Amino acid sequence: MDDFQSKVTRRPRSKLERVIDVLTADYEVPKPPTSSMVERLALHYLVSAGSASEDASSVLRSLRTPEGGLDPHRLAALPRDVVASLCDAARVDEAHAALHAVGRLAESGAFDALAGLELDEARRALGALPRLGPDQVDHLLLSSRLFAAVAPAPSARRVAVRLGYPGDTYPAIARALDAEIPEGDGVAIAWRTHHVLRRHGHEVCTPETPSCSACRVRGACSFRGEGDDPVRRLGREADEQGGAVSRVSSKPTA
Repeated sequence: MDDFQSKVTRRPRSKLERVIDVLTADYEVPKPPTSSMVERLALHYLVSAGSASEDASSVLRSLRTPEGGLDPHRLAALPRDVVASLCDAARVDEAHAALHAVGRLAESGAFDALAGLELDEARRALGALPRLGPDQVDHLLLSSRLFAAVAPAPSARRVAVRLGYPGDTYPAIARALDAEIPEGDGVAIAWRTHHVLRRHGHEVCTPETPSCSACRVRGACSFRGEGDDPVRRLGREADEQGGAVSRVSSKPTA
């Protein structure tokens, strides 16, 4: 944990980079999804409205163009009865309206334009869609390889505050982690950070009885299992309640 500079560029390396370098050997990092943001949003709205993931994926496959991408016009025109056959009755209108909105925005080029925005602007643009929390927005931007936003899951936020990062809300902790990501290959590092911190929070840095003696980054930790646990300031946030976007975004619909 004392390798403070990049061996290639000699630039100072952040604490987060050094922690992730150590932990990466312990956890497999999946490849980013190949499906489009539009497709993952459509899947999110169907699954969060009660559809089985496999059924939603099957319907979305039927809306693809010959080139393989999701046809935004066909998504915007998806009949209500098709949505009703997939989703809980109380959520059909909500899901149908959301799919219509996503399709219309895709037709207008709004999602393609996100890459030309600043990160905060892109967050606001996606955040205007219904039923998307800030963590889900960040995960969409990260998994689309547009921005180096760590998008920490609840378990990752637990690791972060024990390591000494400030904040007791998602935005505060997320911004503190984002600030540690370097430019250049930042998206790749942020993607790795997202998964490694989440897994470490599940397997070692657990809620009630963290395995501090077995933790390979204990030397960088501010808590180390001693004294008041900073996780208490996070309240009773349940693990992995972060939303369907993060749960389904890596699942292909083919």
